[in-house]
Amino acid sequence: MNKKFYNFHDVLRKYKPFMDDKQMSAFDVSTILAVIFDMTKEEALEKIIKIRSNEELEYNPIKKMIRIDEKFILQKAEEMQLLLADGFNDCILGIAYGAGSCPRIVYDRNAVVEKIESQGMSHEEAVEFFDFNIEGAYVGKNTPWFVETRGEE
Repeated sequence: MNKKFYNFHDVLRKYKPFMDDKQMSAFDVSTILAVIFDMTKEEALEKIIKIRSNEELEYNPIKKMIRIDEKFILQKAEEMQLLLADGFNDCILGIAYGAGSCPRIVYDRNAVVEKIESQGMSHEEAVEFFDFNIEGAYVGKNTPWFVETRGEE
C-alpha cells in the first residue's frame, strides 16, 4: 500500500469488520497502520480510538444537524419501560408522544439500514433484513417507530 494513495480512514475502514467481530484488536490494527503511515503504534491507536468514538455520526447524519441527547433518551426509555431495537442506540432520534398512543422510541430508518449494510450486507439485503426482522417485528404496544429521514442515495 502506498500511503499517498490511501488515507488513514480508508485503510481503517478495511479493518473495521475484523475489529467489530473481535478477530483483531484495535492494538493489532494500530500496529499495521503505524507501519503503513510511518507513525508510532501509540499515535495510530490514539487515532483509531478517536475515530471509533465518533463512529455513531457515520450512521446517523441527523445527529450532526440536531442535538440528540442519547443518554437522556435511554434513561427515559428505561424509566418508561420502552422497547429498544438492540444494537441501534446510535440511530435513535428521540421519543414520540401522541394522543391515543403510548410513547415509543423513534429511530432513523436510513441510519439503521446503513448500519446493517456496514456489517457486510448489500443495500438490498440490508433493506430486506430490516423490513422483515426489525420493522416488521411487532413486539407489543411499545414497538419502536422508524422514520425515513432522506431518500435513497
